[in-house]
Amino acid sequence: MTAPRPYGIFAAFAGPDALLAAVRDLRAQGYSDLQAHTAYPVDELDSALGLRPSPIGWLILLGALLGAVAAYALPVYSTMVAYPINVGGRPLHAWPPFALLAFEGGVLGGTLAAFLGFLVLCRLPAYHHPAFDFTAVDFAAEDCFVVVIRGSDPQYDAQALTRALTEAKAQDIAEVGP
Repeated sequence: MTAPRPYGIFAAFAGPDALLAAVRDLRAQGYSDLQAHTAYPVDELDSALGLRPSPIGWLILLGALLGAVAAYALPVYSTMVAYPINVGGRPLHAWPPFALLAFEGGVLGGTLAAFLGFLVLCRLPAYHHPAFDFTAVDFAAEDCFVVVIRGSDPQYDAQALTRALTEAKAQDIAEVGP
């Protein structure tokens, strides 16, 4: 039986410029399964990591549309199919009050899709993450700039990565277990 691969190699850097330079260098060397942890957003980091845009906007749109359709369909069904009663000569399909309900249903559907989509896309709740085992950096600090080369990267080689990260002026390098 083979030993499980480690989660990856964590390397802490002094600032965002050093982190960006290291990420660009690692991508140029062919590493593709990279992550970065920073205390605040760093411009150009997403493009340097090669990240795709988040699908959360499309999930919110889908949730809003489904919520609006469901909220509109409920009174239409109840007044036109289930209980078609002529009240005061109004038409069975009185759309103005139904449109208000559809708007509210769309807001509710979009909000629920945003919340649930966020949880799913961020893989939450996560009770433990291997990043918590990297003790060299306090992840709540203002000077937290960490790059992670995951063990699932096809080119993962701990010794070569340690050399490359040392050349990139990493302050601390650690291989974190599975």
